[in-house]
Amino acid sequence: MAGVPISVRDVSMRYSTRGGAVEVLADFDLAVDAGERLAIMGPSGAGKTTLLALIGGLEAIQRGSIVVGGTDLAHLHGDALAAYRYQTVGFVFQHFGLLGNLSARENIELAMSFGGRSSRDRRARAQLLLDAVGIAHRADHRPAELSGGESQRVALARALANEPRLLLADEPTGNLDGETAERVLELLDRTAADSGATLLTVTHDPAVARRFDRIIQLEPRVIAS
Repeated sequence: MAGVPISVRDVSMRYSTRGGAVEVLADFDLAVDAGERLAIMGPSGAGKTTLLALIGGLEAIQRGSIVVGGTDLAHLHGDALAAYRYQTVGFVFQHFGLLGNLSARENIELAMSFGGRSSRDRRARAQLLLDAVGIAHRADHRPAELSGGESQRVALARALANEPRLLLADEPTGNLDGETAERVLELLDRTAADSGATLLTVTHDPAVARRFDRIIQLEPRVIAS
């Protein structure tokens, strides 16, 4: 399945702070080709995670427009927005976001529960994905029983559950040791290459960023109150 192009035009987001306000992505423009692998860098507060949340449909745009694969996100609400997140986007978070009361396989199955697949199909695909990321033998273990690297692999498998055309990864190696981080990055690289998915990854690590097709640098702007 091919990736999606992304067009971000004149996007600005402003947040109140104790010292006034911070504007992130001030009049921000970005064009990403379908299938491109983009690294996003910048200091804390620059808007890196906000940008992923906006493109992923997790946060509403205050000003500007974002079009993903021909879909204007400003026009999506309710079920249409949920369908976009379900059908188009796969998220990989730094802190994994796994539900502690579910097994590794059940966390992945849950991601497929809104698409009308049978429980048998969901279970089979979850097991296939766990095998693909190398931890099929941990399918019945809950997050508390998994290492950080194993949890991140489950999170990646969950992100791939619905065959997304867009992968958004927020510091996916931030909590991992060097060897485990390398394995997770290799999985992301291989996944994007095999599926053709567009890949946007937030990272603070220049060595990680250099693995990507392109790097962009974000900077915050403080506005006096």
